[in-house]
Amino acid sequence: TLLALLLPTYGLWAVYLPDASKLSSSAVEYRYPGEAADKQDAKEAERICMQIWETVRLGLSLPND
Repeated sequence: TLLALLLPTYGLWAVYLPDASKLSSSAVEYRYPGEAADKQDAKEAERICMQIWETVRLGLSLPND
């Protein structure tokens, strides 16, 4: 994964590996007919994305806007 490739430089980001894996699995699972995410799944995915986004922007010295 992209996150795994960044770990030699940003080793502390390893804490996000389980959440990133969950996002990847969900992206595949809900792509196909017959499966759907509920509101709780969507909120959890949003929380994970925002957490990772904020950490990456901070690590790269980018503004959070």
